[in-house]
Amino acid sequence: MTDQIGSWHGPGNAPGSEEEPGFAGWVPTDVRGKLTRNAPLDKLVWFKSGGPADWLFEPADLDDLVAFLSALEEGTPVMALGLGSNLIVRDGGVPGVVIRLGKPFSTVEVRRDCVLECGGGASGILVSSTARDAGIAGLEFLRGIPGTVGGFVRMNGGAYGREVADILVDCDVVLPDGNLITLLAADLNYSYRHSDLPEGAIVVAARFKGVPGDPKEIGAEMDRIAAAREESQPLRSRTCSPGASPSTTLPSRLWPRPAMRPCPRCTYRRRIRPSTTSCSPQEVSRDSEACHSSGGRAHRGATRLVQAAHPRSANRPASRAGGS
Repeated sequence: MTDQIGSWHGPGNAPGSEEEPGFAGWVPTDVRGKLTRNAPLDKLVWFKSGGPADWLFEPADLDDLVAFLSALEEGTPVMALGLGSNLIVRDGGVPGVVIRLGKPFSTVEVRRDCVLECGGGASGILVSSTARDAGIAGLEFLRGIPGTVGGFVRMNGGAYGREVADILVDCDVVLPDGNLITLLAADLNYSYRHSDLPEGAIVVAARFKGVPGDPKEIGAEMDRIAAAREESQPLRSRTCSPGASPSTTLPSRLWPRPAMRPCPRCTYRRRIRPSTTSCSPQEVSRDSEACHSSGGRAHRGATRLVQAAHPRSANRPASRAGGS
C-alpha cells in the first residue's frame, strides 16, 4: 500500500482529468496488495503517455481483489489494465480505480482434454508456449498478440485467422461490486473485437481448449506467427491496432488540418502530429492498421485514429484500441 493509512475519502478525480468525478472518493486501504494514489500510468502502457489513475490497485491474490471491490462505494469507476499494449490513456488520466493483475494471476496450468486454465494476467506468449510444450494445438495465434488473457477475453482478441471465441470454454470474472461469477463463452456474445462482458468486470481466469498436436509443428507455426508479427508490427516499436478495416471511410475532420501532415508510412488519408504517431508500415495491408508512437504526447494522433474506428471511445479517459 502506498501513500495511505486506513481509508481515503476525498475528491476522486485524477489531477487534470476532463472527466467528472464518478464516485464520492472513499477507497478501502486495508489490502494486502499494492494500492497507489495518483498513480502514473504512462510507464505501464506501450505508448508511454497519458495521465495518472486516481488509484492503482495491484491485488495480492483473488481474495484480496474480491474484498477490495466489495468494499468500494457503489458507482466507483473500475478499469482493468493488462500489458497496456492496446490502451491509449488521455492526459487527464483515468478516474476511479485501475486494477492491474500481476504475478499471482499469471499462471497457466494444463488440464485434461486439451484445456489450459490461465490466469487473467498471463501473457499470450506464456499461454501459447505452455500449450506447445503440452502438445496442444489451436492456440498458436496468441503468440502474435502482445497482451494478457483478461484483454483477450474482453476484446475477443485474435490474429492470423483465429480469435478467442474459437478457443474459450469459460472465464471467471469479478464484477465491480466484488461478486465472482463464471461466464460461458456463449454468454459473452462475441463479435469482431467485442464482447458483452460487463463494464468494469475483471477477468481473473479463463479456460482455453485446443486440440492434440505435435509440439514441433506447433512450435514452427508459432515461429511463423512471431516473424509475421515482427514484420507488420515490430515489438520494439510502440504500436497498437485500432481494429478498423482499411476500407473504413474516416470522417472529414481527420483529413487535412493546420499543423498536421499525411502519415508518411502508409497511403491512408490520415493526418498526424509530426514525429509522434503514424501507421505501422506493413499493417495497412492487413485487416487493421497499427498506430505507431515515437514518444511524447503521441496519444493525441493515435486517439483520433482509434475514435474513427471506434466512435464509442470518444469520451472515454482510456481507449482500448481493438484488442488486448
